[in-house]
Amino acid sequence: MIALINGVSGSSVSVKDRGLLYGDGAFETIALRNRQLVLLKPHLERLKKACTLLRLPFAQATIEADLKVLLQAAANDGICKIIITRGESGRGYRAEPEAAATRIVQFFEAPPQQELHKGITAGLSTHRLGESAQFSGLKHLNRLDQVMASFDLA
Repeated sequence: MIALINGVSGSSVSVKDRGLLYGDGAFETIALRNRQLVLLKPHLERLKKACTLLRLPFAQATIEADLKVLLQAAANDGICKIIITRGESGRGYRAEPEAAATRIVQFFEAPPQQELHKGITAGLSTHRLGESAQFSGLKHLNRLDQVMASFDLA
């Protein structure tokens, strides 16, 4: 894995980051195939929509610059993940107005070819997904429903 945090190579964020404390952020996951990001424009449009709804800053040019750095370092196919959090802030649900967003851009290599040929396993989960019309279709950082559903498939 290769990661840039606010444009700098790294592997950790602050324990005061609101993405960690409250799931206060959004993400997109983009496939990298043959050195090309698959459907980059629609992914960035959806991330922008999520950031707008969550009142997070969205700096597309900066994100694209980070992606360019990762693409230069990536030797194989894989996925790029972009995470935007509200950043560090004090305790409590209300963020400090001066909080600066955290931007995390990661690259993960695809599994070896022999792993890809094993196929997938599907099943039914007893965990019911919550409903939130306001956040429907957004990839926000609170994915607890999906995490809990995955236990039924283990």
